[in-house]
Amino acid sequence: MIALFYNSEGRITDWVTGPRTAVDANIKERDAVVVEELTAGVDELMVVSGELVQLPPCPSDDHEFDYATKSWKLDAAQVNAALLDGIRRQRDRLLTASDWTQLPGSPLSDEQVAAFQSYRQELRD
Repeated sequence: MIALFYNSEGRITDWVTGPRTAVDANIKERDAVVVEELTAGVDELMVVSGELVQLPPCPSDDHEFDYATKSWKLDAAQVNAALLDGIRRQRDRLLTASDWTQLPGSPLSDEQVAAFQSYRQELRD
């Protein structure tokens, strides 16, 4: 037997496995659902109206399940941080690829060096 303990939003917070008597002894005054076996991983389940139900499919890795609303929410801050990180990495690659243009003795004319300086400054801005 498995006793799944849950909070007021239906999130499973803990579980106990063992014979029925051991499971019953652990339940006491806590909210719990007792099952013979699980149909999914504990992180894929929630409790609604005292019944164990499977979470709806997650739309993407950037979503987080909101137990209060029983729906997936997009973590905009996480998505924005990932996008900005990608942009920064691309900018850094472009700067690295043009480092040679600013070295003394490069084969570029003064005009070309100045153009690359402007380009590199725009990347930083």
